[in-house]
Amino acid sequence: RRYFDNIFEQQIEQSKRDKNLLAFLIIDIDHFKQYNDTYGHQDGDKTLQLVAKALSKTLKRSSDYTFRLGGEEFGLLYNVIDKDGAISIANQAKNNVENLKIEHSKNSASKYITISSGLYIIDNNDTNNISHIYKKADDALYEAKKNGRNRVSIVKK
Repeated sequence: RRYFDNIFEQQIEQSKRDKNLLAFLIIDIDHFKQYNDTYGHQDGDKTLQLVAKALSKTLKRSSDYTFRLGGEEFGLLYNVIDKDGAISIANQAKNNVENLKIEHSKNSASKYITISSGLYIIDNNDTNNISHIYKKADDALYEAKKNGRNRVSIVKK
């Protein structure tokens, strides 16, 4: 998490200098507590590792970052050309996790492990601080959960 806090601000400044968009995707594994309760913490730990690898493989550039933010929560930071590109990568991350086909009988969204995500796209005109960006992405994450899980919700500015 400390690494994320350091990198986040640097990446925002870099993307503004380069006139790129920076996407921040906050991710939560759906019903992970129930997963641990059903399959055990050892399987839960293995699942966290597999999800982290699937998320990392979604991002292709060395300037893109995958973070474990805590518990079953992850974050992705990646540069994109446009909003559609940000959404496409967010959906690819979602699909890559579900395509692991890790059984999760207590998941209301699928019979496999899935993720819900909140997407915030930072542009050159964005004056919000990191705390605000994080909060808005987290709010979008909870909207994705409220609307059925296993989906990406985008922050409306």
